[in-house]
Order: sequence, then C-alpha cells, then structure tokens
Amino acid sequence: MRTLLTLWLAAIGTVFLSGCDTVDLGTAAVIPRDTVVIDLDRVADGLGRSEEFQSVLSETNADLTTKLTEYAEGLKAKLEEERAKVGDNPTEESQAELRKLVAQAQQQLRRSQAAAQQQAQQFQAGLYAKFRSEVQPFAEFVARERGARIVLVKNNLLWFDPGSDITDAVVNAMKTAASKSE
Repeated sequence: MRTLLTLWLAAIGTVFLSGCDTVDLGTAAVIPRDTVVIDLDRVADGLGRSEEFQSVLSETNADLTTKLTEYAEGLKAKLEEERAKVGDNPTEESQAELRKLVAQAQQQLRRSQAAAQQQAQQFQAGLYAKFRSEVQPFAEFVARERGARIVLVKNNLLWFDPGSDITDAVVNAMKTAASKSE
C-alpha cells in the first residue's frame, strides 16, 4: 500500500513538474497526453531486421560454442596426457593429483562458459542498443509531430491506449528515409 501511494505521488509530481497537459482519471492515475509508445520488436519486424538480428545472434552463438568446444577438447587432451603419464597403476598421490587437475579443468571450463555467455549477452545488448539509436531520431520526429515530449518503449508497459502507438508511423518514416537514400 505504501509503495502504491509512493508511486501515485511520484506520478503526480512528475506531471506537475513537467508542466504537461494531462488527463485526470480520478484517483486511479494521471496520464500525460504528451506521451507516445513504440514497439521496437514491431519496428524490427516492419523493417525486416528481426531475421537479420536472429541470423547475426545465431552466428555469434555458434562461434562461441565452437570456441568453447575447442577449449573443452584441449582441456580433455591435457587430462588424458596426464592420465597416460601416470599409467595403469597410479599411486594414491598420482590419483589425488589427477582429481585435482580434473577439478581445475572443470572450473576453468565453467569460467569459460560464463565468460562466453556474458560475451553473447553483451553482443546482443550492443546490437539492440545500436538499433535503438537508429530508431531514436525517427521516433523523436514522429513524436514531435504529434505534440509528444515522451516516447516509452512498449515492452515495459502494462497497458496503453493504442492511439498513442507510433510504431507504424516510425516504420513508415524509416522506410521512406531508406528509399530516399538508395
């Protein structure tokens, strides 16, 4: 309840501080009229970029998987060399050393997997950030044409009036710009 009250007060404060035109829905909420919404997934689909993103991400993941597999095979080869050095009748000391090497190899592989996963996530985030920066000037242009001062990304919203969606207009603007540059 306290969180809801805080959010409600923050929303009202934001509206008053921004000086924007608002629609009062009673005690439920205060929604600025100068806010529009964009669906970046639909923009990517409308421009035919979704398939391109999936292809690039798949290639990147395949490359990382190949590198991890090669690394794992290298670790396995080193362990097999050590086992061969010990022979068929290893001493307790040799067995303990082998167990230690196996544990180290497993830890190194886990670290490499985590690093590869982080690298893949960073690549994906960079790809999407680049796309957002590509879309931003068009979204700003369409929003300003409609008298809006704020553009929200649809993925983070629970509900919005479909009349505030500028996705199709942004796709059309981007297609028009692309056709003029060809």
